[in-house]
Amino acid sequence: MYHATRNKSTSIRSCTQQAAVSKLEHRTDTTVSTLRQTIEAMGGKLELFAHFPDNTVVQITQFG
Repeated sequence: MYHATRNKSTSIRSCTQQAAVSKLEHRTDTTVSTLRQTIEAMGGKLELFAHFPDNTVVQITQFG
């Protein structure tokens, strides 16, 4: 019983995450905060970097 309930819970969470990603992918524009919230809701972390022609890489940290 526990195993079946756990699988169902995992399946529901996975479908919810897939729906959130699909919705985000189909938007023509999104804000950094919306993207961060979506990624964090899925257990991830958003990191933003700028890469320049001289191979300089700068991490963008101003988006709280």
